[in-house]
Amino acid sequence: MKEHPGSNSGKDLPGNSGSPEDQSSGGQSSGDQSPVNLTPNAFQSIARALADPRRFAILQQIAANDHLMCGHLEAQASISPATISHHLRELQEAGLIEARRDGRQMCLTLRRGTWNAYLRQLQQL
Repeated sequence: MKEHPGSNSGKDLPGNSGSPEDQSSGGQSSGDQSPVNLTPNAFQSIARALADPRRFAILQQIAANDHLMCGHLEAQASISPATISHHLRELQEAGLIEARRDGRQMCLTLRRGTWNAYLRQLQQL
């Protein structure tokens, strides 16, 4: 599997070849303050990822923290680990989160540059 752009230790994560951040002009991680410009395909990919209520709830939990361990997701009690993994993969492939392995767990972080670029484009509609 490929490593996520901007991630140093995400070797166990799904690849992001063709992800929205790969298609944007600058795939910044959560700590980078450079503006991200989303392509129309990247914008649509993020919109599709956010259309699922469970995925949006997961993103809200991640965004409320600097980083969140996968085991601390509140949705974990009501949905299976495989479903959570699927939702996290969709969020990651849309370029909204960065996931890196920390021991046996995954540490999840919102990619704020991508999120802010998405919000900017929404405001222009």
